[in-house]
Amino acid sequence: MEETRLRNWNLQLFADEGDKTEEPTPHRLREARRRGQVFKSIELNSALNMLGMALLFMVAGKAAYGSFMEMMQAYLGDLFIQSAAGLNQSGVTSLAYRHFLGIAGPVFVVALGIGLVSNLAQVGFVFTGAHISPQLNRLNPVEGLKRIFSRRALFELVKAIIKVIIIGATTFFLVRSDLDRLMVLINQPAALGARVFWETMARLGLVVGLVFLGLALMDYLYQRYEHQKSMRMTVREVKEELKHLEGDPLVRSRIRERQRAIARRRMLQEVP
Repeated sequence: MEETRLRNWNLQLFADEGDKTEEPTPHRLREARRRGQVFKSIELNSALNMLGMALLFMVAGKAAYGSFMEMMQAYLGDLFIQSAAGLNQSGVTSLAYRHFLGIAGPVFVVALGIGLVSNLAQVGFVFTGAHISPQLNRLNPVEGLKRIFSRRALFELVKAIIKVIIIGATTFFLVRSDLDRLMVLINQPAALGARVFWETMARLGLVVGLVFLGLALMDYLYQRYEHQKSMRMTVREVKEELKHLEGDPLVRSRIRERQRAIARRRMLQEVP
């Protein structure tokens, strides 16, 4: 008897899980957002950052390259000479640091700005401590295996393989197209080689970033689909939510009956 009851209870649990066919209500979505359950694409942030860096290198590449060469000259040239002569090296070191900050500063600002704008565009302002608090269900090995062999994990694996293929193929074709120019650089000054390498990396970042952007848009649509699917509700959950928000229908009907009875008594009292 006990075994039959447990079997029926398990079947009911699976039926409730499989009956989530109703779209999530606005209240459920608001509650999920309050708990920090929102969807966003990390790939979109990465693609936009890569595109931003590539465009920054292409637009301000000449100035950044000049600062880089001055930094290398100051740090490797003047610093060596002054060190050999026993002179004070703090001025050369501070100059090299200033050049380094002049190169790394814009990169940091652009990366930070793109990250903030991308996150705000996807999820808006969301602040919650739900993810900080410990979640004991993550220690469940069964749930861990489900996450490892889930459809989401398979999608992430396929996405990672595609990214590796894209980077490898793009690098191969771009280097092959510039192979003649790169081979000539062997007999050229190091400054020219560094400039050509800088330009090649900027073009590589731009091409890979554009391809990644297309992949990121597909990832964004998939994340939205998975989020909507995880937020779906059973018919019973919809009814329970409606009952919670608007009250028990039986209680509401009794209140209306009492109101009508009071109104009838007042009408009878007003009749002469």
